[in-house]
Amino acid sequence: MKILLFILGLVIAVLGLGLTISSWYVADSEGRIVDGLAYAGPLLLIIGLWRVLSSATAATPPAIFRIIAVGIGFAAGFGNTAALKAVFPGDQIISTNSTH
Repeated sequence: MKILLFILGLVIAVLGLGLTISSWYVADSEGRIVDGLAYAGPLLLIIGLWRVLSSATAATPPAIFRIIAVGIGFAAGFGNTAALKAVFPGDQIISTNSTH
């Protein structure tokens, strides 16, 4: 089971890295900042890395470390979005909201 969770963590981490790179590429080349892409990439990267690390250990880490990893993932997502908006201030921001 640990091997399956390890592989799942690797897949999630690679997906997060790809989304992060893609968000920066789209902002640089196309002049658009996609909020969902910019936020989800680092979040998935941190959560995937946590899953890899927790699967690689012999003992199960305490649950508080999982909560801390998710909090760091949320902070990294917000930080990446803010960094994109600071580096590319003239880009069109694309976000989904349900206000009509």
